[in-house]
Formats: sequence, C-alpha cells, structure tokens
Amino acid sequence: MLKVLLASHAPERLALLARLVRDHPEYDVATLAATPAQLLNADVRLEDFDAAVVDLPGTQQGELCDVQVMCQQWPKLVCILVMPEATPALLIAAMRAGARDVLPWPIEQHGLDDALARVQSQHGQDAPRPLPSIAFMSCKGGAGTSFLAANFAREHAAHTGERVLLVDLDPDFGDAAFLVTDKAPPATLPQVCAQAERIDASFLDSCVTHVEDGFDALAGAGDPVASLDVTEESLKRILAAAAQRYDLVVFDAGRTVSVSVTWALQRSERVYVVLRASMPFLRAACRLFDLLRRLGVPMDKVGYLVNRSNRHDSVTHKELERALGMPALAVLPEDGAAVAAAMSQGVPVARVARRSAIARALAALVVRQAAHADTPRTASPGGESLFGRLWSKTHTTERATPPTLV
Repeated sequence: MLKVLLASHAPERLALLARLVRDHPEYDVATLAATPAQLLNADVRLEDFDAAVVDLPGTQQGELCDVQVMCQQWPKLVCILVMPEATPALLIAAMRAGARDVLPWPIEQHGLDDALARVQSQHGQDAPRPLPSIAFMSCKGGAGTSFLAANFAREHAAHTGERVLLVDLDPDFGDAAFLVTDKAPPATLPQVCAQAERIDASFLDSCVTHVEDGFDALAGAGDPVASLDVTEESLKRILAAAAQRYDLVVFDAGRTVSVSVTWALQRSERVYVVLRASMPFLRAACRLFDLLRRLGVPMDKVGYLVNRSNRHDSVTHKELERALGMPALAVLPEDGAAVAAAMSQGVPVARVARRSAIARALAALVVRQAAHADTPRTASPGGESLFGRLWSKTHTTERATPPTLV
C-alpha cells in the first residue's frame, strides 16, 4: 500500500486534495496543514511515507529551497508539487529542487491519479487496477433481466473461479439477490451509500450477502425514495473498496436510466440489453439503444440478449437483427419449469436444474464472455509526467531541426 502525505497550509486546498484521493483505498493517506518549512520541523516521520503531495500556493523561492532540503534529507520520498502555474522556469526550478512531478492548480482528478500511479509503479507496486464490470439492463418489464444478471454472476464465479459481486441498481424492485439466495441481506445498496464516508473493504464485506464461495451480492432496496442515496460518487467509493476483494462486478441496472445507472453503464466493459422476441420489446429496445447513444455509452460494447425464446415468438431473430443493426449475442430459451423452481427456492438455477436448457445457455454465455474478455493493458500507468512531456517535446524539436550546412 502506497503511503501518501498531503500537505498544504490552506485548509480549503488541503480538503480538496483529500477529496481527490478518498476514492483510492489502496493508498494510505495522511493530511497535514503545513508549509514546506513547517514540514521540516513537524512531528511527523517523513521517512514513513512513499510520496508527499505538497501545495505551494504562492510559489516563493524560499519554499522551493525548503522542498530541496526535504528531498535531500529524505531521498526515498517522492515529492509531487502543486503550483498555481507551470512555466518552464518554474518547472526547471522545481526539478532542481528534487520534485518528481508538478501539477497545476486548480488540480484535476486525473492529473493527481496519474502522478500517484507513476509513484506506485516506481516503487514496484501494482498500479490500481480498474475493477471490470458487466451491466444487464432491461428495455421493458418482464424480460427476466434480474434473473439473468444474478444467475450469470453466480455461474461466472463457479466457472472461472473469480470473485464476483452482484450489485442491484434497480430502484423499483431490488430483488436480484433473492433470486439466488434466501438469506436476509445485512444491508441494502442505499443504506451503504448513505454512509459513504465509512465505505472501505471491511465495511463493504459486512454489508454484502455472502451467497457462495466467491460470489456475493449487494442487495437493492426496492424503494425509489431510498434509492436517491445511490449517487455516482457513492458508487465510485463502493467499487474502489470492492477492487480489493473482487475480480468482477455485475450490475443489475433494471430499466430506470438514472445518473448512477448511466455512470455504471459507461464504465462497464459490456452492457447486455435483455429483451424478448416481440414487437413491444423491439420498440422498447430501439428507444433504449437511441437513449444509450445520446447518453454517451459507447455502442461497441452494447449488445442484446433474447430471453425466453420459443417457437411462438412473434418476431424472428433476423427481424430483430435488421431493426437493431446487430445480431443477438445470445438466445436463451424459455424454460419455465426450471426458472420457477429456482425462483421459488431462492437458489441459482444451476443448482436445481443443472442440465436444464436455461442453465446450459447461461453457462455458454459465461464461457463466451470469458473468452472475449479484454486483455490487460501493458502501457505504463498514467502516461508521462509533466517533466517527461517537457523533456520529450524539447528533444523531439531538436531531432526535427535539420543540421545547418556551412
């Protein structure tokens, strides 16, 4: 775990720095209201930290001298400076003082994230890994979206051995967890979000329903009023904490397009729209696809599943493909007996009817998803630092200038 010290003598700026890193439980963060000179004499062991983010609102020459003393006394401490402007002269002065990176004020989330990721990489630690997620969304009630999301999550955990968390975002029903377990949830998603400041890996573990080994569920409330507590920021904190314990998150997004649901769809690697082969579902699917485009959800990761398919369907699969502009990712058959038995007992369908048509179709979908999972990126985290970009630009200019012939 990377140990980070945030220092600024301006309380409001220090509070902003703290907010920018609070969604990263992989960092052990301490804050100190101090100038660089006060840091040198403070009752804090700087040698215990891996990085120090030091705010210099005024950028006085004396402050850079204090930074230089700090970098010389604690050479293993990576110093990241926050300055109101980043002129070439200031960058050179900061580099000579020993700073590893310089961030301009007002500071941006991605800038600080990238700088800390570079420190983590230099310390031989793994950079924070974005937690993969898959979202199931319904275009119309009665599609069986919650059943598919819950059973897909369970089947993925059983097939791959990965740790999977099911998160029920449906504000209207919130019954996805009860489709795979009869345990009473210790807490619901809105209750967790209402205590956002407490969210860490241990707190999250105490709130989820432990369904099976490697498979947990964070139950929904089924209360639209309580679901107002589910915000984008609280979901970010939940996923940051979940990244320490899980390999995949499966969202049951329901059919309500809220701000938090939109964020979940945008950050998911795959969005499965669930529909049936009938005209009402086809019209609803066309409207939903258009809405997702307007919301900025990348359509190359959106596909659809035809659920409860049977020979009496009023719309053929070819007609669905022509109307939606793509073939179905999977067709899951009508299997009323197996589904009813699983839902009545509150257990995964694979446990009550392993050889049923729906269980086999879900297993095939999991295998296909696992086979097409994105390979991890090998690029260095966060790209180049500000110093690196400045150095690269200078040398590129030098290489591009042809020699003068005399």
